[in-house]
Amino acid sequence: MDGAGGVNAPLDPHAHEKTLAELPAAQAIVRRTIELWKRTLDQFPEETASFSNFPTMYLGLVGPDGRCASTTATSASSLPRTDGGGPGPPG
Repeated sequence: MDGAGGVNAPLDPHAHEKTLAELPAAQAIVRRTIELWKRTLDQFPEETASFSNFPTMYLGLVGPDGRCASTTATSASSLPRTDGGGPGPPG
């Protein structure tokens, strides 16, 4: 065993096997839930448009390879505007 596992101790081999055996059922639940969510989105266009759409000073960038390129807190006034306006947050 390579020592990987629990927070403060290696994962017991029995627990490891039990977890592996439960993965297909867990994956099926996730797939079913995502499909339900996708079918439901069109029924709530207003909520979909505004969900998690709020001003924040958090900036997280993802590189072309999908990995985190940079994470920082910054002022919205230092960010380029996406609405064609000048520097700073939309007025």
